[in-house]
Amino acid sequence: MTAKSKSTKPEDVIELSQSLRLQIVDNLTRDGVPTSEDGIKQLSSVLRDLDAAALTTRKINVEESAVDQAARATANVSKILAAIGGKNPFRKGVLVEERDDRPTLDRDKLPPVKTVPGQTFIGVENLKYEDFVSPES
Repeated sequence: MTAKSKSTKPEDVIELSQSLRLQIVDNLTRDGVPTSEDGIKQLSSVLRDLDAAALTTRKINVEESAVDQAARATANVSKILAAIGGKNPFRKGVLVEERDDRPTLDRDKLPPVKTVPGQTFIGVENLKYEDFVSPES
């Protein structure tokens, strides 16, 4: 069987060469896996090329998908920026009108603060080993 293609599109060329490689594999394995050193080398070479072409095609598909996703993300960012007038959405007052309606605190209505000794200390005090280990009676 002969395979001919007049197309020069990369997809068509890859498809043609892959189909030819598969025909070679079919011919080499017609009577089973070759046992001669020459036959094994030929089969290994063809299978290696098949694998390399398949992996390259997968990589290209992944890269094309990433490019498509980046284009969609860019379009979405453009839509968002157009909706807010092209302003920086992370600056104060761009997305929400600035206002200061926080409640004010009347400190005179609060009770006086009463602290107990040691309440405001931070960290470990000067402890003696005996005070720490033996309980107070």
